[in-house]
Amino acid sequence: MTCKYSVCGFAIGGDELIFERFIALDPDRVKATLTAFNIEDDPGLVLSYPISIEAAKQLTGEKLPQADYFVHAVQP
Repeated sequence: MTCKYSVCGFAIGGDELIFERFIALDPDRVKATLTAFNIEDDPGLVLSYPISIEAAKQLTGEKLPQADYFVHAVQP
């Protein structure tokens, strides 16, 4: 089963959106990038969580610009 997620990157230290992709991914694959967070209260990943650029590259399969990256589920 896959769910739709948004992976987005903002200018480092800023709020300018410089990257955004909507991708269907396995929820377990996304949750594996969030090991530093307690997501028990948000199993559907409705909230945005910061991820490393390496995790963003792994999820998107793309070469990415330097940015602060976040991931969250897209609600239907």
